[in-house]
Amino acid sequence: MLRINLAEAKEKPGEVIQYHFTTLMPPLEGVGERISFTEPAVVDVRVTSMGTVFWVEGTIKTAVMLTCSRCLKQFVYPLQTAFSDKYRFGAVRANTPQPDADTTLVAGENLDLTDKVKESILLALPMKALCDKACKGLCPQCGQDLNKGECTCRREASDPRLAVLARLLENDEQKEVT
Repeated sequence: MLRINLAEAKEKPGEVIQYHFTTLMPPLEGVGERISFTEPAVVDVRVTSMGTVFWVEGTIKTAVMLTCSRCLKQFVYPLQTAFSDKYRFGAVRANTPQPDADTTLVAGENLDLTDKVKESILLALPMKALCDKACKGLCPQCGQDLNKGECTCRREASDPRLAVLARLLENDEQKEVT
């Protein structure tokens, strides 16, 4: 899907070779939800050969459909992120440590960046997706969307887990009055 041939860069050490991809991405499995794309991903990649090592930098621009964590409505989230990695030719062998932990080995001359792009997109997603910073969410009692208007539920000012302490305070206040 997103493949570049490193042989061209190998022949031109020190030069920057640029690639441009526009691709429809398949839905991704995020944490707890399926992430679908609302527009093609635009991926720009720059490859610099440093002899036996290739420095690959890229930017990704797209938009995904997310679900708001407060009101559960779906919304379009514009996404722009970057990635960079070092690669070098070499076969990955089992039980053999890589010579450099910061460098990824590439078998053959073609480098497939699909997994790197997916990883970068997943890492760029917000931990808590919000349709709007001021989203009021849903009423915990009746489920009314509080962005559309207030509900008629009685609001408890304190946390219900602290009700026992509230009763103790009421008892203390009553003793002081008598």
